[in-house]
Amino acid sequence: MVLSAIRKAPEVIPLLVIMGTATTGATAFLIRQATKNPEACWDKKNNPHPWLNIKPDEQVKLYKPSHPSAADGKR
Repeated sequence: MVLSAIRKAPEVIPLLVIMGTATTGATAFLIRQATKNPEACWDKKNNPHPWLNIKPDEQVKLYKPSHPSAADGKR
């Protein structure tokens, strides 16, 4: 059905590419958040509080801005 629609109207190809890229990116971000984020606890029996195991210098956020005022804590 999709291939016949592409053959009849090739102008939908960019739309399909954009939607496929967005879906893949959203799925990848969801998987990363579910596996790497300390707030997502899958094993409550062996590690009920995973956020307590974070070291002070460990990067857990997806993006950490390196603005000079953010480094010294002053604004």
